[in-house]
Amino acid sequence: MTIFTKSLGIAVLGIAAFSAAPSVHAQSSATEAIVLPTTGTKEIGLAGNYHFNKPKFYSAQVLLGYFTSPSLEVGGQLGVSGADGTSAATNVSAFADYYLSNGYGSGSPLLPYVGITAGYEHFSGRDSTSLGGEVGAKYFLNSNVAVNAKFQYVGAKNITGQSDFILGLSTFIK
Repeated sequence: MTIFTKSLGIAVLGIAAFSAAPSVHAQSSATEAIVLPTTGTKEIGLAGNYHFNKPKFYSAQVLLGYFTSPSLEVGGQLGVSGADGTSAATNVSAFADYYLSNGYGSGSPLLPYVGITAGYEHFSGRDSTSLGGEVGAKYFLNSNVAVNAKFQYVGAKNITGQSDFILGLSTFIK
């Protein structure tokens, strides 16, 4: 097991333990609706993917976000990715995600979104700016924890564009 794999596992366990802790916003009954993010809610997330086909490829992202309104989240993410026989690529980016149903009183724990990213990529001694788009959804297990899935495409100058299906886990601080 690599140091990267161990670190990723420890981070996931940490988020899960933090998310399971009692919250001052805890629901009093299982029948109550899940409270979706509101203005001022902060998100901390960990996401990634792994391709089992050759070449084996992995990516991991740490995300910090802030809801400026119930329908708009802005933030930043740090990422690392790599494949068998290549050096790792690193990136830092800003994102803006627009949520399609939050603020409309749907009461559903599923929160779909579309978004854009802009950032900086470093791969094999080359630096480049990047621009991308994403479409995804967060499914809230409770008011403080969500699993998420997104399809993301990121293109960078002098680096081949990359499309990925990414899975993650996030905790929300209200």
